[in-house]
Amino acid sequence: MLFKRKKELTIEALENNVFLSLQYYRLKYDSDSIDEELKKYELKDDVKKYDLFGKLNNHINGSCIKDLNKEKTKILEGIDRIKDNNSEESYNMYLDGTLDEAISKLFLEDKYQMNKYLLSIRLLLDNEYSYRANNKSLEMVSGILYNGDKAKLNEINTKLQQIYIKIAKKPLSANQKSVILAVAVLSIATLGIGSVVAEGSIALTGSAIASLLSIGILAGSMDLYNKAQIKKDYKSLTVEESAFFLTLKLLLIEQAKSMMPKNEFKENLNEILESIDDMKSEVGYLLFVENDSIDENKEKLNQFHNFDRLMLNVFSL
Repeated sequence: MLFKRKKELTIEALENNVFLSLQYYRLKYDSDSIDEELKKYELKDDVKKYDLFGKLNNHINGSCIKDLNKEKTKILEGIDRIKDNNSEESYNMYLDGTLDEAISKLFLEDKYQMNKYLLSIRLLLDNEYSYRANNKSLEMVSGILYNGDKAKLNEINTKLQQIYIKIAKKPLSANQKSVILAVAVLSIATLGIGSVVAEGSIALTGSAIASLLSIGILAGSMDLYNKAQIKKDYKSLTVEESAFFLTLKLLLIEQAKSMMPKNEFKENLNEILESIDDMKSEVGYLLFVENDSIDENKEKLNQFHNFDRLMLNVFSL
């Protein structure tokens, strides 16, 4: 009997399946936690007419059950959406026991854990679904990704929030357009930090954030770019997107500094700083020479100053 050889997934498909499986796992975790909570509440059928305490107890429990079932309905709608739009093997990796193997394949060439860092940020910014046990399920996902380290995702999230508020001078919201855009473009297949990616992958995203993030972290990225293109892409960013771009850039610099050999990091950092200077000079030109979008460009220029101050902290200067 002949067996068909299973088709090898592309990096893009593998990453999508891992991400989808972790979303599905978190929704199932929420659904199961509600089922456990529902067991605490009981409605008694034999409450007597003058049993005021029994009636009150039924009323309170009934209200709690109603609220929990309402929450569960929303969670099940999310689960159904995943099931309706994807094959079972693409979202059910955790429950069918294939997730660890898929994660190992996805990060096979990720010697500096930069790609895992990217996926972590995507998971932290995921606002496609509202997770009831958000912190708890993120702990579980963190343990899956980082060999039992349940605190790692929270550590990355704390850095993300702290850097953004120092650059933008306001808190980061998961509903910001820049966050929604970033979740769409922060993929290993797109940026391919420290690993092999498809030729011309930058152009596929159509996103200035993805393109600018790739500089200094994607092999040969500067060959695909020139100063005019860098300035054009940065100019297209809103103030909010600029703050978010600089936040992600700094996070990746920190991760690279902690993981890469010194010489390799210096080479990558040099490209990054050159591109940052090009963007900053474009803002200065628009502000001081052209007097263009003065309020917006003043904010952007301040963001670069804040970025520089944070860079001093990264390098303990």
